[in-house]
Amino acid sequence: MKKKFLLMAFAVSIIFNSYSGDISSMHHKRFNEVSFIEMHNISRYYESGWPYPSPTGNQNLSVSQALEYSKAHGAILSIKIPAHWTFDYGNGKGKGPIMAAHGMYRRTFDDDYFADGKNFIQNAIHEIDQEFARLATIPGVAQAIAPMKKKYDQYKGIVDGYLYWEKPIADMDRVARHVTFGSDEKAAIVPFTPCLVDPSARPYLQVLAEIKQFLDNDRDQMVILKIENVTYGTDDITPLFAQAELTDYIHKQDKNALWPTIGELIASNKRFVPFITTHVPEDNPYLNAESDFIWHTGWNFQTKAELLADHTVPTDNPNYHRWITGKPIANALFRLPCHLTQGFGGRPDLAAQVNTKEVITKHMENIGAGKPTFLAIDFIDIGDGFEVVRQWNAENDDARNNDEHSVQMMYKMFFRQ
Repeated sequence: MKKKFLLMAFAVSIIFNSYSGDISSMHHKRFNEVSFIEMHNISRYYESGWPYPSPTGNQNLSVSQALEYSKAHGAILSIKIPAHWTFDYGNGKGKGPIMAAHGMYRRTFDDDYFADGKNFIQNAIHEIDQEFARLATIPGVAQAIAPMKKKYDQYKGIVDGYLYWEKPIADMDRVARHVTFGSDEKAAIVPFTPCLVDPSARPYLQVLAEIKQFLDNDRDQMVILKIENVTYGTDDITPLFAQAELTDYIHKQDKNALWPTIGELIASNKRFVPFITTHVPEDNPYLNAESDFIWHTGWNFQTKAELLADHTVPTDNPNYHRWITGKPIANALFRLPCHLTQGFGGRPDLAAQVNTKEVITKHMENIGAGKPTFLAIDFIDIGDGFEVVRQWNAENDDARNNDEHSVQMMYKMFFRQ
């Protein structure tokens, strides 16, 4: 009995008074009571075989490297990875593999999404032109990007013609894709395939395989995945989980129930939590719809001053009210973007400006919604992101923490039969 009492006292000191530097110190907290670093977009600034800065780059680390880096910092990593369709160019028909990539979407050029479609397209083309011009100044890059530039120039010529003659933008998009790519597939990425200027684009299945390997190698680790879905549905993405042999690891959360604790997820071996940005059918066995849980603040900032001037909170979002009030179920999740975008992606020097404890804390305080579930940053290996999240997770004064549940979990861990 004395031995168990000492063990319990030791457990109390760990859980409530210190941070041990690994995720075991978070086992007593529910999923929505923990703060996670979110790796904003997969695209690497430098990719193997591409020795030049990527115009869409947001990270220095690959997925495997980032997972190990996060593990070494005693954190659970959330990874945001856009998913895009590609064409089967062998015959110009059908869809190729879904790719993990970052770049322009078809809807960028679609006036169904932008009321001021013409001006938006002109601004987008201006940014693309600037990006290609910047790349051309880097020794050796101009030749490497020549095939991309040729396709883009062909597409831009068609776009310019449609804008000049004031033709419907949706028709322009369809015809331009058909002429440039030999297909008018509605879900195409325009003008990139996939994401023309993202040299780190690769099959989504490869990314899932890296996650599987990480989970296989360490029984005490977890991974969160955010799929920014540009495939318009879940039918093509859902089978990838079985192909990657990840299904046994997946936690599918009931949107009307409390989240389990980190310890419960690990004990049940449900250590992979995938979210997706599109509607999820009720019978989908794997995917969690972001709209059922997550709310977020602004994300499109070019300068640190713009980021720190943001005080906007989407108070019309039902998940915001569930986060603030804990009603009807305290399972909402808060995502706080803290990154800068210029051109198509981020840059290490931009990340260095905002990945500081001072800026992250000030941005959080300006929003005024408390500590976020997900801190979304570029270049996770730069700055103080992990230190900030480690401090948040060491604090036990969050109103959403359930201390009674924490004590019960601790009791079960050390006095279970």
